[in-house]
Amino acid sequence: MTKKILIVDDDPLILDLFEYSFEPDKFTIIRAHNGREGLAKALEVKADLVLLDVMMPDLNGYEVCRQIKSHPETAGTKVIMISAKAQKDEIEKGLAAGADEYITKPFDPLSLAEKITKLLE
Repeated sequence: MTKKILIVDDDPLILDLFEYSFEPDKFTIIRAHNGREGLAKALEVKADLVLLDVMMPDLNGYEVCRQIKSHPETAGTKVIMISAKAQKDEIEKGLAAGADEYITKPFDPLSLAEKITKLLE
């Protein structure tokens, strides 16, 4: 059975990069282009894991994460926040919002794959 991964980012190139990084026989990729769409899709598709950008124009990743984790149907969804914001207080803010992991850009794709595998076990 394939795992569903929801990728939420306002940059289409980042969405493409992530999507092409996953093996299609192991993962079903769902894309969202902003925070509001990401939140709606998280509630609709019940993804196993959400890769969530922090800086988005309409609804930032912190708020999306908080809402995903506070909703009964998605509270158990694993969330990895990904951001260029590498300051300790930003990482703590992401984890306080409910993220299971916080990865800073640029990131190592192998490290990300390991974190995803670990979270989905």
